[in-house]
Amino acid sequence: MVRLQKHAKLLFVKIPFLLSLLLAGCQQAPPKQATAVAPPPQPAVRRPTARFATYVVDTRQQPLQLFYRDNRGRRFGSIGHLKDWLAQQRQTLTFAMNGGMYSPGGVPKGLFIQNQKLVTPLDTASGAGNFYLKPNGVFYLTTHQRPGICPTRQFRGGPGVAYATQSGPLLLRDGQLHPAFTQG
Repeated sequence: MVRLQKHAKLLFVKIPFLLSLLLAGCQQAPPKQATAVAPPPQPAVRRPTARFATYVVDTRQQPLQLFYRDNRGRRFGSIGHLKDWLAQQRQTLTFAMNGGMYSPGGVPKGLFIQNQKLVTPLDTASGAGNFYLKPNGVFYLTTHQRPGICPTRQFRGGPGVAYATQSGPLLLRDGQLHPAFTQG
């Protein structure tokens, strides 16, 4: 069992939209019964051609943050550097993943909000590549740690958004797999 330390942090470094499998649409996650400790990482799901690892986060009990730069404006560049920086802040990294889409120069592609500060604006343009497959979307956390995912065109930011990242495409929407993805 994974036990939370007093100042434990759960985070994602620029989250990909695989989370849409858990939080599809533009709704907040349904409430779950509160627990005193973090649930253990879920076992990998084995399929003949794929392997998935999942981790369930109860944002009412476990802080979730998105990181891009430290308090001096330096990019982390790796999960190892982030872990070291958090340790200097007397915080413990519990779980992390890197899954962002970036422009040349390592700048987040599309919307990125870190700690209520806009780093890069929402990108509503059309273009080539996965990011521009419509609908793409936004994963966000409110200042009250309420998570949500919605299509880009429906996202309404504001002072209540603590963290947000844009990516594409939404893999699952209203229970339906994105039409650009085919079996096999």
